[in-house]
Amino acid sequence: MNVHGQIAKLVYQTIWGDANPAMVVGVKPDALFVAAYSADIDCVVLLRFPVEFAIDQQLKAGSRLIALNSYEKKSEIAADLKPGAESDRGRISIHTSPSS
Repeated sequence: MNVHGQIAKLVYQTIWGDANPAMVVGVKPDALFVAAYSADIDCVVLLRFPVEFAIDQQLKAGSRLIALNSYEKKSEIAADLKPGAESDRGRISIHTSPSS
């Protein structure tokens, strides 16, 4: 994705995204791991990002973030997500951007 596409995606998620809590759960030499809550799916989503994001933002395990989630309808929920009891099953695929 080019820079303009990345900016457009970030602007979209900032305006229309669903803000939820997130937390860094691990920083490894090759990856940053974030646990992000989704109120619409009523579950925690484990996300992996390039480690450079952790370095640039000085993140460490326990750092608190805001996840900007957006959703799309699909015929099935992603195999690695388990909707909770309060899930809005009409929104079943999640796209998340963390923000420190």
